[in-house]
This record gives sequence, structure tokens and C-alpha cells, in this order.
Amino acid sequence: MRIVSRLCFLATITLALAGCDGGTPFDGETPLIVGTITSRAPDNGIPAMLVVEDGATSSDCYPHRGLFTLGPDVTVFHDGARKDTSELTVGRRVSVFGPIPVISPCLPRSAAQGVLVH
Repeated sequence: MRIVSRLCFLATITLALAGCDGGTPFDGETPLIVGTITSRAPDNGIPAMLVVEDGATSSDCYPHRGLFTLGPDVTVFHDGARKDTSELTVGRRVSVFGPIPVISPCLPRSAAQGVLVH
């Protein structure tokens, strides 16, 4: 029985290290918003996306929508692997991670640090 337990433990560790456990770099973190990308227009020349929270309208204020810039250091994760920002298209459902947005006046703005594509 002890050998079986150790084998199960080793198999679990191996799968986790191989990325087969479905985990992401964002596990345990709380997203700023979970919603749908409604626009991919640049913000002051920086690639950006407007995300509207599930069930909200594009005219609702924070925390129901936000404009997130996509700098070169943003982490995009989809289907168990790291991807580039080309995955972030209008209509895609995402979870956005990063610092608390600055609200000016109603539309919050923040640099996305991580995006999980659903």
C-alpha cells in the first residue's frame, strides 16, 4: 500500500510539472474582471482591450467594465499554454489580472499583467 501511495504522489507531481493538471500561472489570484472583450482599439498608441463583465452593458461603470493595455510583458494563457496577444479577439471571454485600475472618470484603466482566455 505504501508503494502505491508513493507512486500516486509521484504521478501527481509529474503531471503538475508537465502542466497536465489544468493549472495556470494565475491559480489562487482573484481576477479584476471576468467578461467579454468588446473592443481591441489602442489606447494612446498602446494595444488595449475593453472588457465588459458578464451580464453588464458597455455603458456600466467600474467594476463592470475596464480598459486594459497590453504591454510586451503581459502573460496570455489559453488551452493550458502560454500564448500571445493575438488570442485576445473581440467576443472572447477572458479573466484579466493586474493592478487595481485608475478610474477616470467612469472607465477604469489599467495595464493587464495577465489574461486567461476561457
